[in-house]
Amino acid sequence: MINIEKPVFFVGAPKCGSTSFHLLLENLEEFNLPLQKDTHYLWEEDFNLKEYASFFDKKNLNKRIAEVDQNLAIYPIAIENIVKYFINPYIIYVVRDPKRRFISAYKWLKKMALVETLDEGLEFYNRWLINQSDYKYNIEKIIKPIARGRSTIIIVEFEKLIKDQETLKTILSLIEVDISNYRNLKLPKVNVSSSPRNKYLVKAAKLIYSTMKYTSIGKIPKLKNSRLINKILFSNKDISLTEEELKAIESFESMFKEQQEYIKSLKFEKGVLCIK
Repeated sequence: MINIEKPVFFVGAPKCGSTSFHLLLENLEEFNLPLQKDTHYLWEEDFNLKEYASFFDKKNLNKRIAEVDQNLAIYPIAIENIVKYFINPYIIYVVRDPKRRFISAYKWLKKMALVETLDEGLEFYNRWLINQSDYKYNIEKIIKPIARGRSTIIIVEFEKLIKDQETLKTILSLIEVDISNYRNLKLPKVNVSSSPRNKYLVKAAKLIYSTMKYTSIGKIPKLKNSRLINKILFSNKDISLTEEELKAIESFESMFKEQQEYIKSLKFEKGVLCIK
């Protein structure tokens, strides 16, 4: 059985540094991470600790576990499972300028050849674009009501996280990592929104990976972030949006403004807000 004491869960939001944080935690000796990023298992109604343990390295069962799954914050059952099955867990949620997050999320959908237009994105990936941008609801209606008093909740400003090393050190100290054991701690830069070389090739690779990551746990854990695969599938050109797309995105300005005002209302210190 995995160690259930003081685990760390990065629960969102997407396009807010989750992959970078996963790679950082992989390099910290005290954590046991799933052999695949984003198990998507914590939001299952029939969550089972024994089944969950199968995602982790059996050689490191004595270590604290950590999982980065950027989708968890919009699922109340995921937060319930965290506080129900684990002792004194840490829940990390990162907020980013809502408009920039929305655009980055849409570009990622285009990068992965999942959609070609914003209308498609809103039709098929509404949760990814809209629900994940609703920080106020996710924090005030899901995370805090369920986890407050049963875990340590850490809210982080994305812009501070990627630029200010003190923010990263503060987070690591809060989750009880002895930062004196490490030098030059910083988040690696990954998941740049670059254009696909061939959308059909990307679709095929995505389908193969999505299938293999659940049937070959531990055999291809780094495939998703492979530099070679990235070089084959994607160019070094940023995905540019059309005037029509940018105009359509402007229609969500009131949503962006509401979320930005909410972020401003949070009392961050060095980009971090800790709620116990």
